[in-house]
Amino acid sequence: MPPPHAQTEERCLIFAPRGRDAAVIGDVLGGLRLDASACASGAVLMHELDRGVGFVILSEEALSDLAADELERWISHQAAWSDLPFIVFASKLEGGRAAAVLTALERSANLLLLERPVNVQTLGAAAASALRGRRRQYQARQQLRDIEETERHLRLALRAGRLGSWELDLANNTFSTSELCRINFGHAPDSNLSYQELLQSIHPDDRRAQHDAVEAAIAQESDFDIESRLYWPDGSLHWVQVRGQSVGGGGQRLTGVCADITGRRTAEDALRVSRAQVEQANDSLELRIRERTSELARANDRLMREIGERERAQNALVQAQKMEAVGQLTGGIAHDFNNLLHVVSMNLTLMSKFSEDDRIQKLIAPARRAVDRGAKLTGQLLAFARSQTLNLQPVDVNDLIRNMGELLKVSIGKQIPFKLELGSEQTVAQADPNQLEMAVLNLAINARDAMPEGGLITIASAVSPRRPENEGGGAFAVITVADNGTGIPPEIMAKVFDPFFTTKPSGKGTGLGLSQVYGFAQQCGGTVKIKSEIGSGTAVEIWLPLAVTEVTAEPPHDIDDDAARAPAHVMVIEDNHDVREVIVGGLQALGYTTDEAADGITGLRTLEGRLPDLLIVDYAMPDMNGAEVAAQVQVRWPTLPVIIATGYADMRAVEKLIGNEAILRKPFDLNDLAGAVRATLARSKMATPEHQAPREFNRAG
Repeated sequence: MPPPHAQTEERCLIFAPRGRDAAVIGDVLGGLRLDASACASGAVLMHELDRGVGFVILSEEALSDLAADELERWISHQAAWSDLPFIVFASKLEGGRAAAVLTALERSANLLLLERPVNVQTLGAAAASALRGRRRQYQARQQLRDIEETERHLRLALRAGRLGSWELDLANNTFSTSELCRINFGHAPDSNLSYQELLQSIHPDDRRAQHDAVEAAIAQESDFDIESRLYWPDGSLHWVQVRGQSVGGGGQRLTGVCADITGRRTAEDALRVSRAQVEQANDSLELRIRERTSELARANDRLMREIGERERAQNALVQAQKMEAVGQLTGGIAHDFNNLLHVVSMNLTLMSKFSEDDRIQKLIAPARRAVDRGAKLTGQLLAFARSQTLNLQPVDVNDLIRNMGELLKVSIGKQIPFKLELGSEQTVAQADPNQLEMAVLNLAINARDAMPEGGLITIASAVSPRRPENEGGGAFAVITVADNGTGIPPEIMAKVFDPFFTTKPSGKGTGLGLSQVYGFAQQCGGTVKIKSEIGSGTAVEIWLPLAVTEVTAEPPHDIDDDAARAPAHVMVIEDNHDVREVIVGGLQALGYTTDEAADGITGLRTLEGRLPDLLIVDYAMPDMNGAEVAAQVQVRWPTLPVIIATGYADMRAVEKLIGNEAILRKPFDLNDLAGAVRATLARSKMATPEHQAPREFNRAG
């Protein structure tokens, strides 16, 4: 039937062809402010029914003018929400009724017979009752349309989110899947997929988790969410997330969605509910509408939670990209600054070697200390900029914390005082000194931020005779950074070491501080413990294993005048002109003959004509870096020793290629250069057979 006009949906159609019945009924309804239209014939009535009607009034005499089969067909083809009311004015005598038509009307289950004579009040009450019933049907129609629109949006969301649906009926042992579900499991859209085939395709290590999740959902009539690896029919391994819930009571039927989460391991949850639940019996329509609305609300809640989780993940990714960009910028600046420090350091050493003026020597000493502090700073910057293998060594914890005094004052600020409570005995831990400084500094800054109204930071050290878990296995150094600030709520205590977790406002913290401290302690063989009480403050303890050997003092910055005990020819490849100049000058001051090149390609060409006793090459160069040059040298001239000079912290790739002994870290002074050259030449001499031919003018084949 065509959709009815809004103006005709509440009108009354009157078919009373005899006498003045139609006019009288129309006047009565008009007095009740009801729209009434009289039909001249049965054909007109049938036509007007299709245009829209609130209810119909028939006289018994009109029934003989109606086709019983046509009227019954119209009634049976009404929409599911429609049950058109009919009011029939009947005579008391039964014999005059059109039995066939009346029987058809009685099948509509919405027939009201009024025995003549009918007074005005009875007619008005019957008309009002019929119209109220029709209006409720219109409301049900609108609710069904709203539900259909919601379902349409849900289907679009399922397709947009690449979510496939499935249903497992345990009572009938049937398993049905959507096309997208079968695609997510690696099967063709038109293929048949049984539940046993699905279980067999799950990775053996994940089957138990899948089985337990489904069994728990059945037993508790609850939801489940499981991620597992799945073998597709072509043998490839994929990650699939399956979410489901027990429906229908008794845990006999499971339904849910699945998504291929390979490469991302996250998915949006959606709920697909069959329209069959909406098309149940008319007598439970209102109940089904409430149930459906409640289910959609729960689905919307789950969807909103998933959206929130996705937004948090996106924010974490943005923060990680920010940190990566800052790290790259920091690494580049520190590398360039290392080159500058290197030029200054080498020239200070040369000035100290060749000048006998006491005033100059006094000026050189503080400049050299400044260079050492700058080198330490660039080392910390480079460690922040990229992951590196920790330089584990014995570290005097008390000396390290004392030497951090100025750095802590600048970082914490004048508003928050701090005090040191260092143990009386020497505390030597096995750790990376630069990373340990950064860990203590991170904890001090966190302590400062936990005291917005002011307070006191205490940094203490002690020695524990056993592990933090009260087990055996050796003594530990314990460094404690404590504050008397707000404290950490118990509900978030388990999350404080998670990367990017922070309670600070946006822009005030990255959420990396405690996670970096925890990772550093774990790499050293220790751990981190937190004690906190709301309103009383927080104490963070870094547990590090004690060192087996003692701390060795740094060698004095004295130059061995006999460093070049044997003549040697050294070639330097360095793209920075100033750095190359000071290295070449230092080698010549040590008595070595030199060649030089500004890039790796030029250097390799020079080596083809004249092979030196030793090659010193910078790591960070355009076109071809030092590691690539060293790899070429090892292939073409395997006996030529190589030293790589670098300002970068992470040199694991180079160490794997040529060994840690052949790395000279910038900035270095003349004494460092002399020692590295002498040691490398000595190792090369021990590894070279005595009968080997001289290197001069040896060309590559």
